[in-house]
Amino acid sequence: MVWYTIETFIRFSPIFILFLLPFSVTFHVLLGDQPGFFNLMKRVLHTIVFLTGEFDYGDNIKDNSFATTYFVFLLYLFVGTVFLMNLLIGLAVSDTNVAMEKAMKTRLGLEVDIILHVESYYPQFLHRVMARGKMNKTSKLDHVWKRIFYWFGLPKDVAKQKQLSNE
Repeated sequence: MVWYTIETFIRFSPIFILFLLPFSVTFHVLLGDQPGFFNLMKRVLHTIVFLTGEFDYGDNIKDNSFATTYFVFLLYLFVGTVFLMNLLIGLAVSDTNVAMEKAMKTRLGLEVDIILHVESYYPQFLHRVMARGKMNKTSKLDHVWKRIFYWFGLPKDVAKQKQLSNE
């Protein structure tokens, strides 16, 4: 399941980068004190850290910042935290449904394997009885079924139906 979720994230990563890279460059231009490629890479990493909820508002936006800086920061708050994070959560939840369906099919396959394995240890006469689909008319189990139905207080017609189905 984890690998399937990682695969989904990798398929989604171009859209993720499409939203994060412009914000990183914009923050680098508006907030960056020193130009340069390595400082841009720091800003990209800082923008990714913003997604975890660590915005460092006081450390990043100075008192003498432009109104554009405030606008971009608020836009990033909405797009980054609300839109992208909810999209990632939605992808993870949909992956969970697919994994649950796959697990259900695997479980059913394992149950069939266990049943076939247990049946392989049955004696031959039980194989013949099960192949015919019914037991002898004078089965010793009839008495046991009547006791079980009596014990649980089930109606007598259910016990009669069970007895008729065995015949």
